[in-house]
Amino acid sequence: MMSDCFLPNRIFFYLQAGLLCMSFNLVAAEWEISTDIKQVFGYDDNVRMRQEQDAQGSFEYLLTPRLDFIRRDQQLETSLHASYGLQRYPDAQDLDYTPQDYGGGFTYRNERFIWSLNGSYSDKLSRNFAVLETGDFASAANRINWSLDPQLTFLITPIDSLAVGFNYYETEFSASFSNNQGKNVNISWQHQWSPIFKQGVSVFYSHNQFESTINSTTDSYGLNLTSSYKASEHWEATAAIGGRISEVLIMGADSVNQQSVGFLANLGLNYQGEIYSSSISLGQSLIPSGQGNLQEQAHFSWAGSYKLTKRLNTAINISYNITNSVGAGNNLSGTTTNSRNNFQLNPSIGWTVTPEINAQLSYRYRNQESLFSAESNLVMLTINFNWMGYKLSR
Repeated sequence: MMSDCFLPNRIFFYLQAGLLCMSFNLVAAEWEISTDIKQVFGYDDNVRMRQEQDAQGSFEYLLTPRLDFIRRDQQLETSLHASYGLQRYPDAQDLDYTPQDYGGGFTYRNERFIWSLNGSYSDKLSRNFAVLETGDFASAANRINWSLDPQLTFLITPIDSLAVGFNYYETEFSASFSNNQGKNVNISWQHQWSPIFKQGVSVFYSHNQFESTINSTTDSYGLNLTSSYKASEHWEATAAIGGRISEVLIMGADSVNQQSVGFLANLGLNYQGEIYSSSISLGQSLIPSGQGNLQEQAHFSWAGSYKLTKRLNTAINISYNITNSVGAGNNLSGTTTNSRNNFQLNPSIGWTVTPEINAQLSYRYRNQESLFSAESNLVMLTINFNWMGYKLSR
C-alpha cells in the first residue's frame, strides 16, 4: 500500500534531479515561464451518469491554473509544470475537489543518442477517468497516480534508430476501486526510407498488479509494426498494427490462470490546413482498470475544426469506445461491470478575444451502455487565459 506522503516526496525528488541537470551545462540557454488559467462554467443534467429516473443535475465550476517552466540549450531541454485547481458542484457537493497535477523532465541529445526522463504526479477524482478506466461516473473517490518514464534512443545512422523505453506507474484510489501498479518495457527500431516515409518494429512486455478483494496480476507480450507517411504539406497517415499475448493470474482460495490473445492497432489520418483541420483515429489498446483487471479497449475518434473568421472558429469531436476485460473478466472490486460502450459528441464555437484570452461555448452529449443505459447533456462556457510567457536568453 502506498503512503500518503511517500509519492509526493518521491516525485519531488525526481523533479529536483531534473533541476540539477540544468546546472551542469553552462552554455548559452533560453529560459521561459508561461501561465495558463482555464475556467469552465456549466450545467450537467445527469452529472453522475445514472439511469433516467435517478438522474441528478448540477451546475459546475472548474478552475485549472497551470504554471510551466522550460529551459533549453543546444543539447539539453528541461521542463517543469504545476497545477492546483478547483472543482465545484453546488448540487452534488460530495464531488467537490481540488485536483492537482505536477511533473517535469529533461531531454539530452548529442550526435549519437537521445536520453530523456519524465515524471508526473496527479491527484484527481476517479470519475474524470471513467471512460478509460472504471466506467463509474457516480463515485466521489479520488485517484492518485504517479509515473516515471526514462527512454534512451541510439542514433545508429542518419536514417536508423534504436529506442529502449521503460515506464513504471502506481495508481491508488481512496475508495471503491482497485489499487494497481505496473511496469512496461518497449524496444523499437525505426528506419527512415525517405523524407516522407518511415517504418519500424517494436516489441514490448508489461506487468500489471491489482490489489482488491481478490488480487490479480497480468503479464502481456507483444509486437507492433509501425509506419508514417507524410503525403503532402497538409496530409499525414500513421499506423501501428500488432498482436499480444496476455497471461492473467487471479489469486484466491482457488487460483485461476488464463491466457488471452488479441490484436493491437492505432491508425491515424490527419489533415492540417489554413482554414480546416481534421483528424481520425481508430485502434485497440490495453488499459489497466480501477475495476481490478486489464482491459482491452477499441476506440474511434474524429475531430474537425473550421476557421470562420480571423477570430471565430467552430469545432466538433466525436468518440466511441468499446471496453472489455482481458481474461476472466471478473468484477474484482465489486463495483460496476467491466464491459461497456461509451459515446461522446462535443460541438463547440470559439472566439479569440485577444492573443491571450479565448472563450468557447460548447455542448457535450455523453452515453454509456453497461449494466444499464445512461446519458447526460452538458452545456459549458470555457474562458482560457494564456499568458504568452517571459523569455530570457543568455
